[in-house]
Parts: sequence; C-alpha cells; structure tokens
Amino acid sequence: TAFIIADILREVGYKQNLNTVGQGQVNAAQVTGLLTDNVYKQNLQSTAMSTVTLVSSLLEYLARFGGVPLVQMMNQVNTKQDQPEREFVLSQKANNSKGFVFLTNLTFAARCLGGVCGRDANSAIPTRRALNGTTGSALAVDYVPQSVYAAYTFLPTLGYGLVFKTNYVTLQGEFLNMTAAAVNVVNQNITNGTTDELMLLSNVTSGDSSVAYISDLKFPSQCGRYCRPPSASFLGGTLGASVPTTVVGQVDYRNGPTVEASFIALPSLGASLVFKQDMSEIEANIIAKVGSAATLVSSQFTDTTELYMGHRVVDANGTAGFEVISERKFTNQCNGPCGATPNSALSMMLAAVDCQQGSMQNQDYRGTAVISGYACIPELHVGVVYKIDVSQVLTKAVSQAAIFANSQNQGRTDSLELMVAQRRPNVSYGTADDLQDLTVISDLTYNASCSVTGCWGEGSDPSALVAAVNGKQGFVVTNDYRPKKTLQVYAYSVRLDLGMLLKVDQSEVEAPMYISLYILLFSALGIVTAGVLLLALAAQKMLKSMMDTWEKGKLAVQQQKE
Repeated sequence: TAFIIADILREVGYKQNLNTVGQGQVNAAQVTGLLTDNVYKQNLQSTAMSTVTLVSSLLEYLARFGGVPLVQMMNQVNTKQDQPEREFVLSQKANNSKGFVFLTNLTFAARCLGGVCGRDANSAIPTRRALNGTTGSALAVDYVPQSVYAAYTFLPTLGYGLVFKTNYVTLQGEFLNMTAAAVNVVNQNITNGTTDELMLLSNVTSGDSSVAYISDLKFPSQCGRYCRPPSASFLGGTLGASVPTTVVGQVDYRNGPTVEASFIALPSLGASLVFKQDMSEIEANIIAKVGSAATLVSSQFTDTTELYMGHRVVDANGTAGFEVISERKFTNQCNGPCGATPNSALSMMLAAVDCQQGSMQNQDYRGTAVISGYACIPELHVGVVYKIDVSQVLTKAVSQAAIFANSQNQGRTDSLELMVAQRRPNVSYGTADDLQDLTVISDLTYNASCSVTGCWGEGSDPSALVAAVNGKQGFVVTNDYRPKKTLQVYAYSVRLDLGMLLKVDQSEVEAPMYISLYILLFSALGIVTAGVLLLALAAQKMLKSMMDTWEKGKLAVQQQKE
C-alpha cells in the first residue's frame, strides 16, 4: 500500500505538477511572445505608414504652389535625420516607362553592390510598387540591397513615388531594447521574491558567438566567479525553435541551481523568450501539496490507519534526517512531546526518505506499536509511511479467528469442534481462574445439546480453555460445556493472545477421525494466523506443539480404552 501510494503521488503529485508548471510557463511564453511579436509588427507598420502619409500629404500640398525644390528639401531631411538608418526616397518612372530613376540622393549609395544601386531584380520593390500607384508597407530589400521595412505611396500631383524605409536590423535592435527594458521591469517588480525569471536572448545564427543576453540577468550575484555565457545549447533548449520547448533539470547561468525552463521564439525579432524557475522552489511547492494530500487522506480513515510523510534534510554536520510534511493525526495521544520515545518513528521514516522500501513493526511518533509499510518519491526525497496500530491488526485477527472457527464448525456430521477464547480485559496473562475470567468468542456449535441447566452448567469443565488463555498447552479427557466426555487439545497463540481448543467426543476417537482432526487442526491454525503480519513463525511453533500434544492425547485415549 505504501509503495502504491508513493507511486501515485509520484505520477500525480510530482510529474503532473512539473508538467503543469511547464505548461504554465509555455502558455505565458506563448502569450507574451505572440503579444511582443504582434506589437512589434503593428508598431513597424503604424509608424512607417503614419510617417509616409504625413510626408506625402505635405509634399502634395507644397507641389500646388510650384517652385518649391521638393527633391532638395527631402535630401536635406535625409541629411539631418537624427535617427540613423532611415531614409526618404523620391523616384519617378523613366522616359521609356520600363524603369525608374531615383530623384533624391541615395544616402547609402556607398553600400550598393558593385557600386551600382538598384541593379538587383528584387531590390527597390517598394519603389516599384509606389510608382505603380499603390500604397502600403512591407519587409523588403532596398536598392543596396539590404533588408528594410518600408512604407510607400504615389504622389499623383507630382507623379513621384515616395518611400520611407528603415534598416530592419536597426528596427529589431530598437524594439529588442524596449522589450528587454520591459523584461527587466517584470523581473524587478512582478517576480521579485521568487526564483522566477524572464529572459530575452538573441537566437542562434552562426554559432555560440551569435547568442547574447539582451535583458539583464536577475541573479548575477549568485554566479560565483563568473556567469555562464549563453550558447546554442542554452539550458538544453533550442533557441528560436518554432515549437515551444520545456526542459527540466538543466543548470542555468549561475552554474549551480537546476531549473525548469520554457522557450518561445520571437521570429520577427530574431530572439527568444525564456521563462525559468528553480527546481528547488518548484519542488518545495510540490512537497507542500503532497504533504497536504497525505493529511487529507489520513483524515478520511476512521481507525488507526495513517499516511505519514517526511522530507529528507541534511544538517550542517552532514547528518541526514527528515522533517515532517504532513500533519500528524494522533498528536493528542503522545505521552509528552511527540517523538520523544527512543527510536520512535525514526527507523521507518529514515529508511523511507533514504528511498528504501519495505515493512517493519516499530513504534511511531506516539511511542505506540505499529506495523508500517514505507516507500518514497525519489525525485523529491520524500518518504511515505503507511501505518496501522498493531492492536488494531490483532483485533481484526482475533475477529477473523472467531469467524474462521465458526465456519469450520458449521455443517459437520461429527462431534469435532474448534473453540477460540480470550481473557477478559481486566484479567492479566496467567491469572485466569475460571470461566468468569475469559470469553469464548467462537459460537458454541452444540449449544442445543446442553443440559437443562444450560451450557457450562453442572458437570462441565472449562479448565482446558482456562489453561489455554493462561498460556499453557496440553490435552485432557474431560467434560465439555454440554457436558459430555471429550478429548480436548489446547494451546496458546502468543501473537494473537488467544486460547484455542480442538475437541471431539471420546466415543469418536478412532484412527480415521484422528487423521481428519489432524488435518483440520493444521488448517485452522494456519489460516487463522496467515492474515496477521509477522505471525507465521509463531503459528508454526504453536502447531508443532499442539501436534505433539495431540499425539500424546491419542496414546492416552488408547491406553484408557485398553
């Protein structure tokens, strides 16, 4: 039972909680990632379009007055740009209408491939679209060619195409810096006081050297001599992977604590978001939940059964011990401080948190004798002890002994009868004197044959049962409870604290009946004790003793007959 419970808690309590944490990280990363990526795209589009719309409106307005050197004005605007890598480009169709010419000076002409700008067939597509009378924005290749984000429109009054473009790498860098600042705020304010950390890293493009931390590290003071630099295999995940990835048990930049981390790519930004949390914090939360679950389970039992859990700890001297993580069910039964009894609860829980499994009879934290099974949740170093008071086990065993005796006595065609008795609660071992000091817990099979004075009336002899509950064994030929002359074999079960008596009418004691009696005796005592933990050896000893006594009894009967 302990092993099954430990396995269930491992699957449901530990693994499922890890999956839940990981899925929560993935969900948060996906939402944040999609939001960041979409905000970036919308920001690019809205900024570019608003700029080109404003400038095109201004140029169209000035064109109505004539004589305004619009091309020179735009050249001057480009020259005085306070934001690098941005440019306005005016163009118009060539005379043959199959090509176009740039009207403004090309700010980045020095970068043009082979010194010729716009020669690539895929370059300057925004310019071509503008001259075809369309308006829009797109990620494209300019005249250099280099990646740009461009907004474009046509100026019908002038017959010009207008393009406002920005180097895409520059835009990425600017937005990544904004995102990194937001991530830093999250780490400083929202997740403060926890090991949760949100990280922004650049994706792998050309080996480890291309990977970089963009946001600030939350725990640089925990790095020791140095913080581990990022790499293509950072935390065992794949930076830039299109599918969200979760990894468990990897060491982060601090070179120490293991973490659970989830990755989500920001494809438009060439970066990845990483959500991570220390395994120690995750496991501490899971341990608390598992302990609460154990407390709840124990509360459902109305008997002495208890599910008891502890977590392995090591003190400053390196000595292993445990701390209790579930509420103790019977603290009101402790004689003084719980656990004060020497060795109480220690052996089984220490074995459990050390990830051993088995069963033992020992004392629990109350100093009460219990039978326990123990196992563990290895990932958490949590010991699981499932225990029940020995007294309850014995009470159940005594009840089962009576039930078994009754089942064997019913429906018989002979006079054979198995009887089970125990001392009354106020009678100590070895002090029973007569029938008033014991209770026969099995039914009297032949009570209908009792004399008019009732069972155990005048002429009956309970001495064999009295001797049995006092711990003795032997045989006797005497009257039973009816009363009728019988051969009685009796013995005592130390573990069950029961007296057992097997009797048969003296007139029926013959060889065939002896064989039947022998088999029944063996079965009765064997089955009665089989369901009781740790009692097999005692049962075997008692059986051997009763068999020896029976042999003596058989010989005595034969001698009397002769």
